[in-house]
Amino acid sequence: MQRAKEIFDNYAGSKFQMMRDGIITEYQKYNVSPKLEKHWLEELVELEFNKLDINDFNSFFPLWYIIEYHSLVNRIKDVRDFIVSNVNKSQSKDNLNLFIDKVISILSDPANSDFYTLNDELSDFKKLRCESNPNIA
Repeated sequence: MQRAKEIFDNYAGSKFQMMRDGIITEYQKYNVSPKLEKHWLEELVELEFNKLDINDFNSFFPLWYIIEYHSLVNRIKDVRDFIVSNVNKSQSKDNLNLFIDKVISILSDPANSDFYTLNDELSDFKKLRCESNPNIA
């Protein structure tokens, strides 16, 4: 089962990507239950949250891929909380706005139907934009 978890983690739980790379058959041989996959996904999300660095926008991509691919709408508030709790650690408006703008773009896109309905969250992220926050250079 360790190999199954390794595959799951390497592909962020994306069976599409596993299939594209020709590894889905190996993964399916392990008969991983949906309950276990959900547990692994939660672990993976926490791992990626712990890697976030407000001054390194690239640290956001693995987490955002997981959130978007798996439609983890409930984790949008966690992203907001991360930004709010780290706003004073940000070294520039530009870095902070990259995080915020990525979320705004997803929440504003009707093609992302799971996220598009989050009007309150979209409003929250728009308020976080650094132009309205004088504490950041």
